[in-house]
Amino acid sequence: MSDDSGNYDAGISEEEPQPEKEVVEVILDKRERGLGFNIRGGVDNRYLPDDPGIFVTTIKPDGAAARDGRLQRGDQILEINGENVQRVKHFEAVQLFHKSKEQITLLIKKGVAPNPPEEVQDYKVSAPVQGMYRKHFVLGGLVLVAVALVFWRYTRH
Repeated sequence: MSDDSGNYDAGISEEEPQPEKEVVEVILDKRERGLGFNIRGGVDNRYLPDDPGIFVTTIKPDGAAARDGRLQRGDQILEINGENVQRVKHFEAVQLFHKSKEQITLLIKKGVAPNPPEEVQDYKVSAPVQGMYRKHFVLGGLVLVAVALVFWRYTRH
């Protein structure tokens, strides 16, 4: 197109600034069935290449997050119980989730990662690290039983 001055306008405009993402406070009760969502991210384990933040990657249908309805996949967690988690290691964010007893207060920036990658292995906030400890406990128990059986067999003779 050309305007009255004869200049050609290709219809390409400068990039429009993106509107600020909504920031909301979400208070969840983790006593009944856990928080019910998974996270990924941190300065040591980035979820998005250009952002070291902590992100929600999955919402479990039976957890507190699903019942509340405000937390969504792709939301960025800015604070956990008032502690800024925008530039922390993944483990530090996980520890903040575990420190809270009954309720947890999250400051969330909505829709930061609208199309997050699918192939992630998330930290399950709904099932604290107990599953990891249980696996090690069972393995240790099996080793202990094996050692006891060997000891018992050789002391019988």
